[in-house]
Amino acid sequence: MTAAMPNATLIYPLGGGDPTLLCRECGPPPSFERGPWPPPVRWSPDGKFIYLDLFRFPYAVPLRPGQAVPALPGAGLTTEQDVAALPGARRIPQEKAFTGPDPATYAFVRVAIQRNIFRVPVH
Repeated sequence: MTAAMPNATLIYPLGGGDPTLLCRECGPPPSFERGPWPPPVRWSPDGKFIYLDLFRFPYAVPLRPGQAVPALPGAGLTTEQDVAALPGARRIPQEKAFTGPDPATYAFVRVAIQRNIFRVPVH
């Protein structure tokens, strides 16, 4: 996140250096009505996948040994189609899934809201 790109998602290397721009506008922020959201970027415990949850569906993108981030377009990822086009990207079929150790293992939240249960007459 920078002043020029307040909604951007950047990945900073632990050893220092320039960040990698993942996306400039990565979906709406979480809200009470939508339930908790997983982080937009996370890695599998074994480092074989990076999970990108930037738009509607999360994707699992395989990584080569020692690779932390796949090759990205210079302007970052701007659409879900950009994420789907990454080599080996697999869409996880549940919106806002909390991923597990591999792309086949995930959990998700179902939120049900019922409003105006009681009608109170106002005189």
